[in-house]
Formats: sequence, C-alpha cells, structure tokens
Amino acid sequence: SILRSLTPRSLVLLDELGAGTDPAEGSALARALLLHLLREGCLVVATTHHSELKALAHATPGMMNASAEFDPETLAPTYRLRIGVPGQSNALTIAARLGVPSTVLEEARTFLSPAHREVERLLAALEEERRQVEKEHLAQEEARRQAEALRQRLDEELTSLKKEGLREIREARLRLQQAIDQAHRRLQEVERLLQRAEVARRDALVEAQRLLEEARQEEEKVATLEHELALPPPPVRPGERVRIRGIGEPGLVLSGPTERGEIEVLLGRWRLRIPWEEVEGVEPPGHEAPFTPHIPTPAAPPTELEVRGLTVEEALSAVERQLDAAFRAGLPQLRIVHGKGTGTLRRAVRQLLSSHPLVKSYRSAAPQEGGEGVTVVEVAS
Repeated sequence: SILRSLTPRSLVLLDELGAGTDPAEGSALARALLLHLLREGCLVVATTHHSELKALAHATPGMMNASAEFDPETLAPTYRLRIGVPGQSNALTIAARLGVPSTVLEEARTFLSPAHREVERLLAALEEERRQVEKEHLAQEEARRQAEALRQRLDEELTSLKKEGLREIREARLRLQQAIDQAHRRLQEVERLLQRAEVARRDALVEAQRLLEEARQEEEKVATLEHELALPPPPVRPGERVRIRGIGEPGLVLSGPTERGEIEVLLGRWRLRIPWEEVEGVEPPGHEAPFTPHIPTPAAPPTELEVRGLTVEEALSAVERQLDAAFRAGLPQLRIVHGKGTGTLRRAVRQLLSSHPLVKSYRSAAPQEGGEGVTVVEVAS
C-alpha cells in the first residue's frame, strides 16, 4: 500500500531495511526498493547494516550515506550524525571488548566475504581520514582563533602606540614652542643690548673724534710755534763730519739741508736723513776718525703665529705686527695658527691677508700640518 500511494512529496522512513530474512535476498530486495523510491522522487530515510546498501548509496547519484558516530574505545554512541560517511560494522570490535576469545574472532573474520572485508577496510580508511580532516579542521580553527586574538591584540597595541605617539608629538611641539618663545625673548633682549651698545659706541666715537680734533688743533699750534721758534739750519756742507745727538761717532755729510731742514749723513754703511736739530756740531778739519757704528742685529721673528683664543680684533692686530716683522726680517713664509672652530677667526684673518700689501699669497696648510686650522702666508719680498 505504501508503494501504491507514493508521490514526489512523500517522506518514507525505513528502519533496518532488508532485515529479518536471508541477508543476500534481504540486501537485494532493499536495493531494488531504494532504487524504486529514488525513481519516484520521494524523500527516503533508511537505516541498515547491509554493506551492499552503503556501496549503492556511495555510487548512486541522488543517494547519500550518513551514519551515527560510535566511539570504539568506550563502546558508546556519540550521538553525532555524520553526513556523507557510511557507518562501520563494529560487531567484532564490540565482541572483542566483551571478552570473546580472539580465536573465535579470527575464525569469524575468515567467514567474511572478500567484498565485505574490502568495504570495511575502505570504511575504516575513510573514518581515519575523516578524523584527520576533522583534527586538522579543529587545528585550523584554533590557529584562526589565535590569529584573530593576536590581530585584535596588535590592533589594540597599535591604537595605544598611536595615542602615545600623538601625546609625545604634542609634548614635543609644546617643548619646541617654549624653546622658540624663550629664544625670541632672548633675541629681543640681545637687540636691546645691541641698541644700547650702539648708542654707547656712537657716543664714544663722537668723543674720540672730538679728542682727535683737539689733538690735531694742539699739534697745529705746536707746529706753528716750532716754526716760529726754529733756528736756521747750521752751515754744513757735503764732506764735513758732524756730531749727532745720541751717537758717539761723527757722521759724514752727503748733502746739505733740505727745505724740511734734513741732512743726509753716512754712518758706516747706513745712509740716514737726520733733522738738523739733532746735529750738535761740526768736527773741525783733521779730526776725521774712522766711524764704525755698532748696531745690534735684531733677533729673527718666529715663523709661526698662534692666535687661537684671541678675539678677532686682537688676532688681526697680532697678524699685522707679525707680517711687518717677517717682511723686515726677509722671511719668505709665515704660518698663522687660528684653529678650525666655527671658522669666524679664519675668515677674518684671510680677509685681512687678501688685501694686505705685504702678502704675496696665502693657502691652507696640508692636512698633516693642520689643514683648515692653519693658513700659510707667502710674504712679499
């Protein structure tokens, strides 16, 4: 009556299909019945222990195996339904757990058909593969969960770092602004000091100019007075010998007094112009003693000048004096040690040298001789 009343909307439930009769015939009848129900298009749920039906469901489109999971270790069901995986027959396993002798179990296995043993072997392999897949799936889920937790923790740390970075940036900007404000106040203070110094410098310059003008006027007065009180030059002629104030030996007159009142005198090897006021008298004829003046030889100036630690003004004054001494002594070269530092002293010294009449050329010393910290000067001859 069930088969006659089937429709595509029917749900057919079959428990232990093909049981209660010869296994071979029961299995054959069950396969035919399932194929008929498949053709009718109705929905069928059937339970069975026949391996042939498991193979039929695996190989037939429109059919699917399913099984209730059984734990062979505890001999208890897990109540988990596995779709797509046929169940194994655990009769021999359960019998072994219940204490059936192994010889009986081994003999029972010999009575199984080769096809049955192959199906059970394949089912065991599928079950092991399913367990491995499930284990890997669980491991992947755990790794995914840990990765997600790590990602969340890193996101939180990154957010915290960003907040901390923003806070440090704000603090650094505040410190920078404070430093700028302090520098601005210092600059204003320096500008005020410079303004006061400029006023003082102008006042000092005005005072110096006034004193110079007074000195010039006094000098003019003295010159006028000297001219008014000046005595006429003594009557000396070239070839005469004269006594000069401060010199023990007489000098030979080479030329008479000039308009400025100077006479040219030979003292040993030296030709000098002497103001006539310095002449104390004329030697009478017959007192022409040989004249060999003693002039001490000046010490040669050093060839190196150290100006490190001096102000720019002090250094330039020292360079001027040393250049003059080197020129008088006939030195060909002079080393000026000004150091490297900020370069201010070096630039000031070289600016002076670039326009000095006693300097032929200048250059930086070799690296092993001081490099940019030393300037070598070629003295004009």
